[in-house]
Amino acid sequence: MRVRIARWALYPLATGLVYVLLVGLGWSGTSSGVLHSALTGGARDTRSLAGTARSVRSDEWLVATPYAISQSQHGFARVNPDLGTGQDISLPFNLPYWDWTVLFRPETVPALVLPLGHGFAGWWWAWAWILAVGAYAFSLALLPGRYVFAAGVSLALLFSPFVQWWYEPSTLLSLGWACWAGAAAIAVSRARSKRAAVWAGTALAYAVTAMAMSAYVPFVLPCLLVVIAVALGSVFSPSPSDTAIGARPWRLRLAVMAGAAAASILFLAAFVLTRTAAIRGITGTVYPGARRVPTGQINLATWLSGPFDWAYLPRATSLRGWAANASEGSSFVLMGLFLLPVAAWQIVRGVRARRLNAMLVATTGVLVLFILVAAVPHLSWIAQVTGLSLVPTERLTIGLGLASTVLAVAVVADWVSTTAHSHRGRTACAGAVGLLALVATLVTGIHLRHVAPHALRSGTALLATAIVVSAIAVLLLVRATAAVLLWATMCCVLGAPVNPLYQGLYNVGQTPLGRTVAAVDRGRPGNWVSVGDIYSTAILPESGVSHLSGVYGYPSAAVWQWFDPKRVHRQAWDRYAYVLFRLGADGSHITIGSPQADVVISTISACDPVVQAHVTYVLAGGPLTSACLRLKATAQEGRRTYYIYATGPK
Repeated sequence: MRVRIARWALYPLATGLVYVLLVGLGWSGTSSGVLHSALTGGARDTRSLAGTARSVRSDEWLVATPYAISQSQHGFARVNPDLGTGQDISLPFNLPYWDWTVLFRPETVPALVLPLGHGFAGWWWAWAWILAVGAYAFSLALLPGRYVFAAGVSLALLFSPFVQWWYEPSTLLSLGWACWAGAAAIAVSRARSKRAAVWAGTALAYAVTAMAMSAYVPFVLPCLLVVIAVALGSVFSPSPSDTAIGARPWRLRLAVMAGAAAASILFLAAFVLTRTAAIRGITGTVYPGARRVPTGQINLATWLSGPFDWAYLPRATSLRGWAANASEGSSFVLMGLFLLPVAAWQIVRGVRARRLNAMLVATTGVLVLFILVAAVPHLSWIAQVTGLSLVPTERLTIGLGLASTVLAVAVVADWVSTTAHSHRGRTACAGAVGLLALVATLVTGIHLRHVAPHALRSGTALLATAIVVSAIAVLLLVRATAAVLLWATMCCVLGAPVNPLYQGLYNVGQTPLGRTVAAVDRGRPGNWVSVGDIYSTAILPESGVSHLSGVYGYPSAAVWQWFDPKRVHRQAWDRYAYVLFRLGADGSHITIGSPQADVVISTISACDPVVQAHVTYVLAGGPLTSACLRLKATAQEGRRTYYIYATGPK
């Protein structure tokens, strides 16, 4: 019996098979190799299969991965009991946990039900599958039947440098569910019956709720604005199904979308009401709670630098003068920006022909909004009204990348659906867009080469990059499928090498160091602190012991009540932060400082009554000298020796 597979299903099935293969092998893209190298003193890492572990991806290997391991040790409880006096990890970490919200977090299911190594791989690649298939579905919604084109758009978005350098749940899920929501909104507008419209509206409500539950506001807000633009554009765009559902189809569309919005609000209200303490803890902080971002903070060259992100891949690249690091400097290959003049011309032409393309108007509007907020100062009122004052300028890149991709697809969809332009006009328009892309890319590359000569050393590579971008821009208006395949290839070259392939996890809890820590704690359970470099903050959560050192999504009021009862140092500790401890001399006072926005350093004395009362063990990467510390054990981890001390007189 022959089984026929619909053409539209081939790409989701193919990517699904790749997903199953990677999960079965237990391979992920974690940069845990950085932690392995730091904690073992550079011992050989047998888990590394291919590629380069990236130290700049510390949000992954120093936060998400250690706490995912910690979660597995506590049955994936929503409140992790080991960090401080207990921390609700649903905000802002978005880690796997058991809760009713798992219905809207399907990506966490593999981590919850599979063994740790395979479950982590399933969690890791689920983000990519949701984004890849969501982008594919959105492209098909605007351009039905263009399966290869849609697959190319999907790969171009997934492997964009920004997505790969910021590869974490909040990034890919914000983008992925936004694409699913956009596809559902278009499906509402093209439904041929009221029942079909309601089913599409249900999908829209689910996607928006799932996107919001990814919980990182600076990524969710820009993506949500793009979804709203797509929804409005689809409501007021003509559809072949208009006569089938009534004389005024936009009323049904608005009603269904309003119902979807109401359902999402209800679910999100339940989400918020079951996390009021955590939300108050975050919104009331100095950072990020009180942060408001002024407009006009971006250098547009940084946004246009996506095609040159190949310069970030070498290990020793210096980005001084360009960006703080590879993640902060990464961007997208923003083809939609070069197509803005074409979109404007299409809109004007549509108005003259009494055939307004509302989708083009809406997506152009949201893209222009992001550009204005990022590049033009003194527009704070716009940022406040739209909520973009909560979004750091570098994070707004995610909205720009999504809006640019949506606009590129919308322009192509309008271009192929009308024959109102002559062949000569079409060629002239494509040539103008290609020239604009060539000049803009060359100017950007020359500027970046000037400010960061160590990164962009090759003039030949710069010229070649500009030519490829120009070719994509031209082909989008002449041979759209060829253009998208070239675009996807370029993004794969830029983004695929960012993350390595890694077998399983580097789990400190399964090493001699982690087992020693756990054994000492079993003899007399208590609170631990690690003293030393930032890498040590991953040891204790992976070892399964109660720890005060670590990464706090919001400050632990009880912990800081111990160390700062008069709240003298509130400005320093009241923040999302890596909390590090240093050991001062016996008899010295406790000091607390914040050298950067997301780091808190507390210098403590082992003899201080507060430390004696609330700290049971100190873990150090070298011997410590104090009259109030007793050596309990040592542990060898690779080439390094770690020392475990108990507080109290010798």
